[in-house]
Amino acid sequence: MIVYRAYLLGEIEKKSVLDLCCGTGSFSIAAKLLGAREVFGIDIDWSAIKIANENSSKFNIYVEWVLSDVLKTNFKVDTAFMNSPFGIQGKTRDKFFLEIALRSATVSYTHLRA
Repeated sequence: MIVYRAYLLGEIEKKSVLDLCCGTGSFSIAAKLLGAREVFGIDIDWSAIKIANENSSKFNIYVEWVLSDVLKTNFKVDTAFMNSPFGIQGKTRDKFFLEIALRSATVSYTHLRA
């Protein structure tokens, strides 16, 4: 998993982490379980945030879930992850998601779909 790779590189433990387009929270939860100091999971879909919150509760961990359009957020963190809706919202829309990740964090990881 991409989060474990970041952990091995020293970019999770005791760091602030941002999960853009967090969906049901897998990157956020993994980061918190691997020792992130604070984790923010952002998604525009209320039902996804609700499920993410339920999932983190199962592990008895705290993640700050944020219901928002990723393009309207302004975070500064150590590490960002994103699993954006690649290609779904138009040919060039993904560019904006990548720009947000790069602007928000010192290091960013993205999950590419084959």
